[in-house]
Amino acid sequence: AILELIDRITFSMDHNHTPTSIFLDLTKAFDCLDHQILIQKLKHYKLHDTALQLCTNYFTNRKQYTTLKDTKSNIQ
Repeated sequence: AILELIDRITFSMDHNHTPTSIFLDLTKAFDCLDHQILIQKLKHYKLHDTALQLCTNYFTNRKQYTTLKDTKSNIQ
């Protein structure tokens, strides 16, 4: 992804365009939502079956923790 970004920036600059980028951090965006409700809404809006399955798998039985050197946070 970084190489693609650098390539596009370089291409834009070589063609006298001003490169512009927007970066979004969505890592916490879905933590406050009920995942079942989100999946139902995606079904309602006719999300393609493959994409819907990908989202369902992503939200199902996920655990996360942080590691810093030899210390791990509680599993959430």
